[in-house]
Amino acid sequence: MLQLDLEVVAVNGQPTLKGSGRSIAEIVRESHESGLDFALKVSQCTEQLTREQFFSLLIYCAEQRCTKAKLVCCGCSLHTRQFGIASIDDWIRQFKLVITQDTGLEISGLGEGTKIISSLAWLQNNW
Repeated sequence: MLQLDLEVVAVNGQPTLKGSGRSIAEIVRESHESGLDFALKVSQCTEQLTREQFFSLLIYCAEQRCTKAKLVCCGCSLHTRQFGIASIDDWIRQFKLVITQDTGLEISGLGEGTKIISSLAWLQNNW
């Protein structure tokens, strides 16, 4: 089993690789969206991670070590389920209106208040 020999710190309540500014969520998300080989190459360039260190970060997420550290990543299902949100529809439903800054798109929900987000891409990655 790989050991996490990297320091994970809290930045805005999210587990983040110390010194890089990238959250564990960003690294894991990139692995899912672009594939492990591509994400590994990016991490080798941006954080100078070895293959073992890179996989240690994925294991950090898979083993939910964030919960022991009392940290949570934006968009993580562990976080959203605490609030009864299991889907993007549930997230939107909690607001009366969600507006994207980049296009002005308005999405109606059933809740209260208005939530302004930067873009649909933000919504996809962070709900």
